[in-house]
Amino acid sequence: MVNLDINNVQIITIGKEQYSSDNSNWTNNNSIAVLNDLSPNNTWSNWGASQWDLFFLDHNGNYVEDFNINTWDYNKIYNSIMNIISGCTDSESENYNSNATIDDGSCELAIENLIVPVQYGLTSIYPNPFNPITTVFYSIPEYGYTSITINDLSGRLLKTLTNTKLNSGDYKVNWNASSYPSGVYLIKMEYGVFKQVLKVVLLK
Repeated sequence: MVNLDINNVQIITIGKEQYSSDNSNWTNNNSIAVLNDLSPNNTWSNWGASQWDLFFLDHNGNYVEDFNINTWDYNKIYNSIMNIISGCTDSESENYNSNATIDDGSCELAIENLIVPVQYGLTSIYPNPFNPITTVFYSIPEYGYTSITINDLSGRLLKTLTNTKLNSGDYKVNWNASSYPSGVYLIKMEYGVFKQVLKVVLLK
């Protein structure tokens, strides 16, 4: 871990005695302190521990997981530590983790920092009048189902331009009316309970 510049992991060992030739290999040549758990070994009993068990605690000392390392598995140990100390380290993010010391790229922009359109709905149709292609510009304030349709003056549905869920933002969609006759058409937007209709003129 030190070789990977991960130096914020604290190792605490619990043994039935302090240093001996038997435990020097797992105390880094006796450089890691051993917490004595003298007979009747209440610490081991309370934790349900057995020899070679490795327990993982988070920054607040809360239990996360444990497993036996009699069969050494470096990747499993590394991944367990990384799961505890990794997270979003940007304090301005929505999912900031105050206990994380390694950023895992999961930061999400706080909702108050998102660029939300001031105006939403059908913002423009250009050109209008048109022949045969026009562009419909529209905006939505937050993630939601959005529908843009072409209708005749009686309200009959002629074509669907957009019918999907979209994130907050500004959008545009083209309507190619080459197969439709000249006339006045209605472009209708539905977003949740919001509805808006604008007229467009096709001149051929």
